[in-house]
Amino acid sequence: IEQEFGERVAYIVAKLTNAPIFEGESKQEAANRKKTDNLRIANSTPEVWLVKFCDRIDNLQSIKGWSKGRVLSYIKKTQDLLSCVNNAMDKINPPDYLITLFYFTMRAMDKVATEYELNWVEI
Repeated sequence: IEQEFGERVAYIVAKLTNAPIFEGESKQEAANRKKTDNLRIANSTPEVWLVKFCDRIDNLQSIKGWSKGRVLSYIKKTQDLLSCVNNAMDKINPPDYLITLFYFTMRAMDKVATEYELNWVEI
């Protein structure tokens, strides 16, 4: 990737690439892996957050025909990600566009929850 697109793009891709899933992984191990992924993203740069927010917004807007359980799981994962990144954003003065994308991600998540008639107690 670095040879084709440069060091900056390779850095962003590396930060956004999830840790591998292991066969037979327990739910707790999967949760720990995802938390590690979220912390890696949160502790990176605003450029990484920009790409991740745009990806989440697109994914949330593309949800069609998912089971309620799958949607619930994806929303919980999105909330966990936003929580980690929000904590990191609190430590800096993020550009306005990142605050806007953070807000749009929350709105997209809320729209999906409403469409699937999820209440926030379930989530």
